[in-house]
Amino acid sequence: MKKILKTFFILIIAIISLSPFLAGTIYYIDGSRGNDGNNGLTLQSAWKTLSKANVTLVAGDTVYIREGTYGSADDYIIPANSGAAGNYITYARYQSETVIFQGARYGADLRGKSYIKIDGFRFIDTIGYWIFMRTPLRSEHNIIQNCYFSDMQNNSWAGVWLGWDAEPGGQCNYNQILNSEFHAVCHPQNIIQFNRSACYNLIEGNRFYGGPHEAIGFYAGDEQLGDIKYNIIRNNYIENRWHTGLNIYSHSERNLIENNVIVDCGEDHLNNLCGSDRDRNNPDWVHGAIQIGGPRNIIRRNVIINCGDLSLNHYSPTEAWAADSSQTYIYHNTFTANHKGLYVTTSGPMGGCFIKNNIFFNELEYEIQWDVQGTARDNYFINNNISGAQISYYPVGTQSLAYFQSTYPDYCRGNVQLNPLFVN
Repeated sequence: MKKILKTFFILIIAIISLSPFLAGTIYYIDGSRGNDGNNGLTLQSAWKTLSKANVTLVAGDTVYIREGTYGSADDYIIPANSGAAGNYITYARYQSETVIFQGARYGADLRGKSYIKIDGFRFIDTIGYWIFMRTPLRSEHNIIQNCYFSDMQNNSWAGVWLGWDAEPGGQCNYNQILNSEFHAVCHPQNIIQFNRSACYNLIEGNRFYGGPHEAIGFYAGDEQLGDIKYNIIRNNYIENRWHTGLNIYSHSERNLIENNVIVDCGEDHLNNLCGSDRDRNNPDWVHGAIQIGGPRNIIRRNVIINCGDLSLNHYSPTEAWAADSSQTYIYHNTFTANHKGLYVTTSGPMGGCFIKNNIFFNELEYEIQWDVQGTARDNYFINNNISGAQISYYPVGTQSLAYFQSTYPDYCRGNVQLNPLFVN
């Protein structure tokens, strides 16, 4: 009897310990044949609107949405509840059917919501943000995957907004945007925008086209309101023919940018009629693949082709965005056919940067143009293949690679000039 009771209690404890991960309820939406008076539990008794799902779903629940175009301005994803760890609230298309949200106020409003998963939809011509996580509350552990996003009706600055921009308090952490495709022909100005207190987020496996200002931007601003840290931008394809691919402004640090392919940034900037006059009319080399204005970021294993440059910047201490790009690590990248490979020009400090194991080949103006006139100049160029256009380094100007390695052996060593023999 004691053995039976012991076994019984062990089973009860096991069930209790597993209960947070038990499957929730599965519901269905059918915009053509459904009715919100139904229970939503079968395809035959499906709901009609997202509004019904929003107020019903709780942690662990999933709603599958049947094919069709859902076009009501007020019928979009805005869950009333959050999910929980191991028990996401999931909005997904039914099987491989095409589900389009067109003309809604937002694609998804996740302000103050966590553990929400959105899978497989097409968001077209929304009125405002595609994904909205601009909040003084917590929006964490949300997953957006396998979706398609195209343009919006108003001039919203960002398509996907992560973080807070007005005062301390909000946290937008541990969110993931995966395997999706983004097109910004005119609006939004930035496809994805990180703001204050957006940390530990993952942007991976996506394709970005356009962005009149930039495809991805980090805007921390005043560091007292929360830095942007520990985010990962990985395995994406970025093609922004209007202007900049990726812009990391001040107080955005310890982020990882790796394994991305960035091409053709600014290639068609003169026709960027939705951007600013400055963005449209800047010289070709200004339209960068990556622009860095914050310290201690890692840029590795990216391929950058036919863009303006990769630039490191220093912002004046008199500006609210004051910071520099010191201690940036740039390694194992490939630069080719850009206007300038690596470009730095500043009268302020820029130190502790490592440029190592990169290929710079066949740029139009400079392979490297490094013009740091401030006090911190302990920057290292090690084991790179630098072959093609000119190399310029303050204060000596344009010189050969051999000159730099013999004159500054502590900082410039092990570099070669070889044809990398690229394969198409």
